[in-house]
Parts: sequence; structure tokens; C-alpha cells
Amino acid sequence: MKEYLIGLWEKFKNTTLIKKLTIIFLMILYIGIVCICLIKVDVDLTTPGSITRVDNVISIETENERGNIFTVSVYSKEKVSILEYLFIKLDKNSEISMGVSLTNTIFTPTEEYNSNYYLKLQSIQDSIIVAYNAAIEKGHEVKLDYNYSGERIINYPQNLFKTGGDNIKNGDIITKINNNNILSATDYYKYLDDLFSTYLFENQSIKDIYNKITAELVEKIYNKLKQEEEKPLLFTVLRENKEIEIKPSYDVLFYLYTNLIIANNECYKIVSNHYSSYNINYNNCSPKINISKSNTVGPSGGLLQTLAVYNAITKDDITKGLSIMGTGSIDLNGIAHKIGGEQQKIVTANLYNADVFFIPKDNYPSALEKYNEIKNPSYDLVSVENFNDILIYLEKLEVSNGTIQNSK
Repeated sequence: MKEYLIGLWEKFKNTTLIKKLTIIFLMILYIGIVCICLIKVDVDLTTPGSITRVDNVISIETENERGNIFTVSVYSKEKVSILEYLFIKLDKNSEISMGVSLTNTIFTPTEEYNSNYYLKLQSIQDSIIVAYNAAIEKGHEVKLDYNYSGERIINYPQNLFKTGGDNIKNGDIITKINNNNILSATDYYKYLDDLFSTYLFENQSIKDIYNKITAELVEKIYNKLKQEEEKPLLFTVLRENKEIEIKPSYDVLFYLYTNLIIANNECYKIVSNHYSSYNINYNNCSPKINISKSNTVGPSGGLLQTLAVYNAITKDDITKGLSIMGTGSIDLNGIAHKIGGEQQKIVTANLYNADVFFIPKDNYPSALEKYNEIKNPSYDLVSVENFNDILIYLEKLEVSNGTIQNSK
């Protein structure tokens, strides 16, 4: 090998100047291409993605028309290469986020994925409950066999708290506190409320100062809570179908109570870290329900999942043969909540020839901005505040030969 390289060097020295310059240029070009392909920059990207039929994930055993109902997803990636960054800069339909992401600050990539995985499970549960209850309200003969099981912990930064298996983990369902069954989210929160109404910080209870907490004060409170040796509450949690008893530390309980967290001297407000969990007996429901593994994670399919389940368990096809797409999470009250990537989903829906696209009211202004950039969009963009808004819109919709005759 040594002799071979020496031979190449001798040939290089003896060649013409033009050939030398050409070889040097090609080597620099090669090194440059390798660098822009491999070197990462602190940039996150979101691009248009794909669609998924809801009944591929939530299937109802029924002869009713299921409809063409799709959730819409985006493609996202953190810390892209220089080459990817340059290509994405040319695409007006993609979004680039500069700087450190929330994942890099609070959650590890694994923790973020786990959170989104459990949020997907939660969205499937909530969609089924909202859809069946809406059908029952409207007089349809359906039955849902379900019962409350506890509060599921999601969005928990285990790595930030440096906790192991003896403390809270993402996905844990809290079933008891101090050996008392948790009967509702209100019941769960009352234990934390009672605890921090008696815990004093600078001669005031944390409950009393909660609405006046500043980032600086949060950091001081955390520093004090970390020094507490006593662990005041005994949690019984369901983890991988096994009951485990743990005693969370004060700082963990403070995070569960406030949704506030300090990382890198900055205070962050997490949307929520606990969600009501229900046991649904799929085989004892009428019609029966089958759940398949989803290729996507996160809660943003909730609205369309609810519509798909509702349409499958009721006799009339409320979609009227249209291709219905949309995005937005949903809670147990049927309220539509804001999601991310709405502009990229607007583009995706047009690529797949949607007829109607539903989106939460809070996402609508941003979505409309991108919608108006599309030349001759294939679909109507509809803003909704809750699931009932979707039903009202579709019930009033006039369709002839697969074409919408009227719109909102």
C-alpha cells in the first residue's frame, strides 16, 4: 500500500500543471461534497408528508359505509445536513426552525418519541369515546364498554430529573395515591393540590403563588424541592400491565402539579403531563372495534379518527362519498386543539386530492395563508372548534356526482 501511494505521488509530481490543478480541484470538490453531506447544522425541518386511512388503524366490525377519511402527517427531522438545509431552503412548502429545539433542551429524542407514542394511544382512546358518545346522543343503537383506569403520565422528562425505574416513567398510569383509588382526573389533581397548599415557600403556599410564579421563582422552588428528603405521596402505577409502588420526589410532584420545568436556566410550560386513561373492552362494544399498529405517532389525528369511527358506527355515510382529510387533536369533551405543521399538511392534502380539510380554529389563520398560495386547491378548508362542528358541516353539505354543490 505504501509503495502504491508513493507511486501515485511520483506520477502526480511528473504530470502537467493543468492536470495537477484539475486533480486538486476535484479533490477539493469531493471533500466539499462529503462535508455538506455529513456535517450537521442545528436546524429542524418540517416538510409535506403523507396520508393514512383511519380504518387502517381503527377498524369497526360493521357493514356500514366507512367513508374515505384520512389523517395527514408531515415529515420532520432534527439537525439536518448542510446539503439537506440547502435543498429545503429552495422549497417554499417546507419549514425550517433555527436554534435549539425543545427536544434538545428538555426531552431526549427517545423521550419525545415515547411521549408521542403514548399521545397517539391517548388520541385513539379519546376518539373512540367521543365518537360512540356522540352516536348514542343522536339515538344510534351502539354500545361502548369502558371504565376509568387512572391518569397516564406523558411528556415526562425522565432524563432531566435523572430518575430510574423507581420513579415516574413516560406511559405510567397512576391508579392509586396513598393506597386510595384515583377515581377521576379531579381526584388525582386534588392530592397534588392538597400537598402544595400546605408546602410553604417564602412563607406562602405554592398553591397560593402558583398564578404569580415567574421563571426565576420556579428555579428557586426547584432548588429547594430537590433538597427535600421526604417523599410525601405513595403512587401505585400500572407499568407494562404490572402494578408498581413508587414515591416521587418533591420536584417531580411539582412538575406534575404545575407543568413547569427549568432547563438550562430557562423556564418552559409543557401543555400537559397527565391524561385520563380508560379501559375499553373492544370485544364487548357494539359494533366491535379492532386496533392495529399505527405508522405515525402524536395526537394530531384525533379529529379525523373521531369522524371515521362515528361514520362507521352510524348507518348513513355522513361523508357523502367525499375524500375527507384534516388534522387536530381532540379531548374527551370533543374540543379540537391546536397542532403543529399545519401549513405542510395543507400542501399534503392538496397533493392527495382532498375534497374537504378540517382544521382547529387556532390553526386556521396560518393554514389559510398557505391555502391561499395554492393555485386551484382541490378542497374546501374548514375551521372547527369541536367535533360537533364537523357533523353540522357535513350534514348541511350538498353533494352531486361526487362534487360539492355548496360550501360553508
